[in-house]
Amino acid sequence: MGENIVSLASSTVFRENTVLSMNQAADYGAAFIEFDVQVTRDGMPVIWHDDHVLTGDATNPTKHMISELTLTQFKKLLAARDDQKLLRAFKDGHGGRTSLQPWLVQREDELPTLAEVFAGVPVSVGFDIEVKMTTPDTVERTLAAEVRRVVDPILSVVAQCAGDRHVEFSSFDPEVCVALREGQTRFPVLFLSGGGTYEHVDPRRTSVHTAIEFATEARLQGVVFETGALRANENGVAAARAQGLTLYTYGQGNNDAAWLARQHLLGVTGAIVDDVQGVMDALVQIRATQQALAAAVDKMPGKFGEEVVVKDERGVDDDAADLIASESLRMSLSGVYISPPIRASMLA
Repeated sequence: MGENIVSLASSTVFRENTVLSMNQAADYGAAFIEFDVQVTRDGMPVIWHDDHVLTGDATNPTKHMISELTLTQFKKLLAARDDQKLLRAFKDGHGGRTSLQPWLVQREDELPTLAEVFAGVPVSVGFDIEVKMTTPDTVERTLAAEVRRVVDPILSVVAQCAGDRHVEFSSFDPEVCVALREGQTRFPVLFLSGGGTYEHVDPRRTSVHTAIEFATEARLQGVVFETGALRANENGVAAARAQGLTLYTYGQGNNDAAWLARQHLLGVTGAIVDDVQGVMDALVQIRATQQALAAAVDKMPGKFGEEVVVKDERGVDDDAADLIASESLRMSLSGVYISPPIRASMLA
């Protein structure tokens, strides 16, 4: 999830959404990996963030919809001639402007299918599989035939390949969430929602309240909100938890470690972030500061019964230290799990 825009400096080593990059994340200690799945024209689930691929001249790119490519055509994208090389959006260092440029990396790997990711990544690494759809925001509900075209092949691969791996499903499309929930009972399904940060004709997608209402009625296991929407409506955490829903967040705002600590205190289960290393470093620094301040407070005389609340320079109070210290803290390729992820026993 996210804007799918990276800085030039951070884009030169590994190509994202490859087995190589996922295993590198696992080597760094990632316990969970979130990725997006599309389905090709010939019914093969593949790993790719957007619903399209851009190739060719950056000033006049060619757009290929994943749903219109066969698996063979998808696999050949990296072997294309120079004038048809992959492009992607990069953010420069001059005010954060973005531009399309050839997507070159130091450590290349092929574009994988969902089955190849299951086979190539250690089973100890959990998967958060986001099912992507191409339905326009001006269409209220995705046609049942298109839902089945995408969901059925994905469920088939997961059923064959999951083994003992922990898997979760998520989607912005309510119809897809229902199909995932009805198509299997082993793995949790979470509804992704902008919480009102973008327009859509389907009211279920336009607010924190309607997302919680839909997830509850559809008997889903949780919701995933755009972090800014939740920041503007912190009561949404209690509302979701009151319905027995697990709650994650996503978005650029989750790169703020202090806000992550605040989410932990509110009861958010996990946060999906873009800058995992930066966030983890910041959380470790907060923890170190908390330990130093706590040690200093222990040496200070205080009034009997008086509660002392310590805050560091980020404004994170002493209780937030649990976020960093807890053994349940989990890091993924794109997320920090503040509490243990949902288990199959939570499915009803």
